[in-house]
Amino acid sequence: MSGQLNLCRTALSAALLCSLVAPLAALAALAEAQHFAIAGYRVGPYAAGGTGQVGGLVDYLELVNARDGGVNGVKLSWSECETEYKVERGVECYERLKKEATTFNPFSVGIACAVVERATADKIPVITQPWPHGLQQRSSLPLRVPGDSQSVE
Repeated sequence: MSGQLNLCRTALSAALLCSLVAPLAALAALAEAQHFAIAGYRVGPYAAGGTGQVGGLVDYLELVNARDGGVNGVKLSWSECETEYKVERGVECYERLKKEATTFNPFSVGIACAVVERATADKIPVITQPWPHGLQQRSSLPLRVPGDSQSVE
């Protein structure tokens, strides 16, 4: 059972990572670099989940840069800050990293909900897992999740 769970987590992580980078290909042509601001949680009570997600995203960004030279020739960069899965720390992280960010990835629905209005005003896309129903009341931006008939367009 543990092997199946790990395989499922790996497959879901790979699918999520691919869906995150693909939409940036169009934006990459307009920029010199695409900078991911990552609000992760590698310590604290939820570290078991956060370590793999954040590590997987960083590994994938490194792979795309090493194997493909970035996206359409545009290198991917990132900075990370630790939130311990706490909303207050996630908001602080957003404020600290937004100056250089072209995207923000909170890895937490609570942090995503807390920063979506700020990110909308700052015109910084928030990349998060498919939890649009909690976010759609907090953002004037259209939210689209492939395959989700409840998505707002």
